[in-house]
Amino acid sequence: METITSYIQNLGVGEVKQHRNLAIIPLFGESSSLDYLVLKEAITHGLRIEENPRGARVPELYVINKTGKKVFAIQGEYVVGGMQNRTFTRNIFLSETFKGEIPVRCVEAGRWYHQSEDSSQSPGVFTAASIVPRSMSRAESQQETWLEASTYLDESTVESKTSDVGQTYRSRQEDFNVFKENFTLLENQTGMIASFMHKGKKLLVADVFDHPRRFSQYFSGLLESYILESGLDIKTSVQMTAREAKGFIDSVDNCTFQS
Repeated sequence: METITSYIQNLGVGEVKQHRNLAIIPLFGESSSLDYLVLKEAITHGLRIEENPRGARVPELYVINKTGKKVFAIQGEYVVGGMQNRTFTRNIFLSETFKGEIPVRCVEAGRWYHQSEDSSQSPGVFTAASIVPRSMSRAESQQETWLEASTYLDESTVESKTSDVGQTYRSRQEDFNVFKENFTLLENQTGMIASFMHKGKKLLVADVFDHPRRFSQYFSGLLESYILESGLDIKTSVQMTAREAKGFIDSVDNCTFQS
């Protein structure tokens, strides 16, 4: 893990941008030579996500990788389709020929059949949609995940017949866009630190990638997850300084790594 620690601690820190209860600082790092696809790319190049052919189950999906390359998907990645919309419970790195089950959680408690409020969804194959807040993807049980989804729907004053947290993104797109106008993707950006008040605590969250192109694939989805977690309707402000951000990434050597 020394390579990861060194990479993160040598990231360049940009200028802070702030809007309401969300502050973001861009990060800049060296580009790696690793060759892999992120989920959105992979789905258009031969990756297939579907219900388990041996019998659909809430906590798993079946993945077939025919891209010829390794594929990376992040914790909180939100995929729509099948019997219920799901989210990945951990970062996943698939081999070039991977075929098998992956662990997920349902983020749509009221659906277990081929019908949804989102008419763009396919009943068979899943497609990548966005990224859910980390408090949902980190939940320790399916019941806790559904509770988190319900909380975000309530706080965003959004109604969903199937309790699908994705309805928040669709129903309040204009409000998300107002936030997005204040945070833009910069050239050669490889990551960002977000800070917001959540449940009475000031949180700092970092997402870092090994290449600007891959980070650019996730920038919008990550930003949406930060916006939702910070609260679409909260008017109070949060502050974050470059010094605070640098101290946060410098503390990475005190973290517990998961392989």
